[in-house]
Amino acid sequence: MGDISMRHVVAAIGETAAQAIEAKLGGKRIVIPKTIGLNHPIGQAVGTEVAAKLSAEFAGAILDVPVGAKKRALIEGDLRKGDSVNTVAARYFTSPRTIWRIKAALADDEPQQLGLF
Repeated sequence: MGDISMRHVVAAIGETAAQAIEAKLGGKRIVIPKTIGLNHPIGQAVGTEVAAKLSAEFAGAILDVPVGAKKRALIEGDLRKGDSVNTVAARYFTSPRTIWRIKAALADDEPQQLGLF
């Protein structure tokens, strides 16, 4: 199976469960396993019954979980405080690549100092 989007996840398990996955795994690329127990982050986020629905429909599929607005605001705050990319990635269970992209977007949003001449 190929890539799926959060739209597919919402259709399979509902918006509330999809939001729980986004809150737990936002910023990660995951492969949906054939079975999901409580030791898996998806199982921890939505419980085994809902996770079983997800795996029954999408086992083997790749899901890029977006970073939600709340999590992004927390990440941006930590980066502004000077926390390292790896520290922030570990704290929010996301990939360093995602944190680098957020950090780059922050730098783009900062006003640039004008030259003296």
